[in-house]
Amino acid sequence: MKQLLLLSIGLFFLFNSYSQFANVTFGDRSIKNEIIKSNKIVKETIYEYDPSNKNSIKDSNLTATFFYDTLGNAVEERLAKIINYGEVITTYSYLYTNSGKILKQVKYNSYSKMVTIFEYEYDSFGNEITKYDYNKDTTRLTIEQMVYNKQNQIIQLLTKLNNNDPYISRQYSYTQDNELARMDALDSKGKVIYSYIYDYDKSLNKKAIYLENANGKNIEEEYFYNKDHQIVKVNSIFKSDTKEVIENLYNPDKTLFETNIYLNGKRVQMNRHYYFKD
Repeated sequence: MKQLLLLSIGLFFLFNSYSQFANVTFGDRSIKNEIIKSNKIVKETIYEYDPSNKNSIKDSNLTATFFYDTLGNAVEERLAKIINYGEVITTYSYLYTNSGKILKQVKYNSYSKMVTIFEYEYDSFGNEITKYDYNKDTTRLTIEQMVYNKQNQIIQLLTKLNNNDPYISRQYSYTQDNELARMDALDSKGKVIYSYIYDYDKSLNKKAIYLENANGKNIEEEYFYNKDHQIVKVNSIFKSDTKEVIENLYNPDKTLFETNIYLNGKRVQMNRHYYFKD
């Protein structure tokens, strides 16, 4: 279970560092699918190494394999078999617009046997305005609608769950540099549940994230970058006062090479990424 948990932390960081909305910027300029696309990568493998001996090939294990289409989107993810867990395969199929935007995505997970379908609508500027998220028999349906300002920045997210009335679930505000300054999460009655507040450095890289809720305002994460605006280090603080540090090393082609994860100063996980080009 520990191995699965640590791998999940690393993969969450790698594949969820970016907003689902193209017009919400978070200070990170290294968009993963664009790097995959520009390098014509069709396959990526991730190996986890013994954190006490990073150069030992014998102590490495294949943990995940990703296959990509020509637009840099994953078409298959394979999480390797570990203790008490078999191999988990998630497949994705896509329908694209002529400009390469996703119209429909069908996701199938071999572990849960679950099919999840996403459909997207766009305005004349290419902004995503509606997202449908439902299962195969449509017994579950979530509709999200995005409202934009004149700068094509999303300012509101309306959410409709199944047959319930839609409500404003997110509100966004921006800095003078057009970077996201604040995100408020609201309940169905319009009450703010919590907020995320974002700070940036002089290069407009996201520097820090603060969580504001009933317990006050506290820093959640700090970010550090290289000259290519790629994240090289993340400091995170959890409720249990556990300090997590993630450090990344990159290849010259800007693909991710190595990720090290530390908990309270001790390295607990080290992953390396290997790529196969068309």
